[in-house]
Amino acid sequence: MRWPGAVSWVTGLAGKPEFVTKNMWALVLQGILFLCALRFAFKMFVGSKAFVGQSATSTPGGIDSAESASLPGLLDGKALGRKGMREIAKKQALKEKFIAQQQVIQENEPEPAQRHTNQSIPKGNFSTPNWLTTDLGVKLPQDYKYDANNRENPGWELTISCGDKERKVTLAELEALPGYKVYDDIPWHCVTGWSHLGLKFMGVPLTQVVGLLGLSDQEEKEWKFAYQSCADGYTCPVFREDLLDPSAFFAIRDGQGDLLSSKHGGPRLAMPHLWGWKSAKWLTKLELVKNYSPGFWENLTCHPRGRICTQDGTPVEERWADGLGLVSNFLTGMANIWHRLLGPKAYAFFMYYGGKAVGKMGSVLLAKKNDLSDSSKKRL
Repeated sequence: MRWPGAVSWVTGLAGKPEFVTKNMWALVLQGILFLCALRFAFKMFVGSKAFVGQSATSTPGGIDSAESASLPGLLDGKALGRKGMREIAKKQALKEKFIAQQQVIQENEPEPAQRHTNQSIPKGNFSTPNWLTTDLGVKLPQDYKYDANNRENPGWELTISCGDKERKVTLAELEALPGYKVYDDIPWHCVTGWSHLGLKFMGVPLTQVVGLLGLSDQEEKEWKFAYQSCADGYTCPVFREDLLDPSAFFAIRDGQGDLLSSKHGGPRLAMPHLWGWKSAKWLTKLELVKNYSPGFWENLTCHPRGRICTQDGTPVEERWADGLGLVSNFLTGMANIWHRLLGPKAYAFFMYYGGKAVGKMGSVLLAKKNDLSDSSKKRL
């Protein structure tokens, strides 16, 4: 099915909720049969790759080559050959480098901060063993430079602005702030239906990040929203109250002390009481503005604010925009079924590539919506 056909089909369902209701069981049955076949194929594929990987790196008894080389009488240098000995030396060097890095991290690691107390999973979501990744499926531009492996100079900077005031901030400046600390037991909830609990980050309170602009009392009172712009074209607004929430922080490193990987979006806002789409990946600009402007997902299906709970932990239903709950909740329910049928690994694989497809489809829909809006303005 080509993109125009897929788009018209999705928009047709969104405009005909009665079709989904009347044909619910047929759609569910077709989806289950398809996913059973997909799960079988995935297990066959992953199982064969795992077998090949094991045979390539392990001895017949399942002992890793580096470990088996240290067993007296089992393998010697002659049996391994020069290539085998070089591989062992490489592994040993990597191990020593890792140990040295961990020692540096432990020496410089800030004191642990408060843990996020609300560890409950929102209604309709399910727990996953890993922090999954989803994005728009858009290739990052060449001028976006971020190297998470370069601890000294990752090449990242953020532009923060409010009215006429603007400044660029580096990671070194953020980590030098007095509030830099460890954030433990952080939950991450995705609007598509999955949740991951117990994440650990190193970061700084967002109140201190905003403070870098040096706003006057009057300027501080005027802004009501923070607008995020990203390297892949993604945009997302955050309400002032949520950005300045005591639990909100700017995530810079993971629990191991490594810079957040590009796969997970690099340094980004983290607001545990909001849905994950409010934490934009590959962030390049943060604007403090007076008026609300919808972002990528707010323009399509998602709620303007996107809270999961209030400050005291009371659940709030702000997942979908008004009028889109039926179709959106149906798709979320299907995601739960997919997780049960496919298993965690296959579901993560499905969400990674399925998320990219949905992101591309969303880009097409948003472009059409903007074209219609522009043409309407011209007629007026």
